Amino acid sequence: MFTCHQLNKYEYKIYENKNQTLLMLSGYEGYYQILTEAFQTLGFSVRFEDRFRPNYWDTYVNTVNEDTLQKIHCLLKIFKNHVFIEDALDQTFALDHHSQVGGGRSEIGELVYNSKPYKNPFTPT
Repeated sequence: MFTCHQLNKYEYKIYENKNQTLLMLSGYEGYYQILTEAFQTLGFSVRFEDRFRPNYWDTYVNTVNEDTLQKIHCLLKIFKNHVFIEDALDQTFALDHHSQVGGGRSEIGELVYNSKPYKNPFTPT
């Protein structure tokens, strides 16, 4: 069995005098591990609960320049727009829906359906 997650919201606040950026995220806490793996050269603080907002968790990132901050923003946007599937693999993301609102398969759903042996029974060789 697997569980699906999606990042709800995220914000960041730059503390130039401390040379740190505070990332504030609402959603699955497992995104912390993905962030730290994606940006291994950055110094992340431990993940901690936001005491001012329920359902938020935060982390400080040391020495983030504008280019790196843009890359973090792009990754967080992916987390917000796509579904993370917690399964046996390290990281699985659903990039599109298989069905359309109102019924029927989406273009991706049709491609997936046609790529699998739904119509013909599987015969071992």
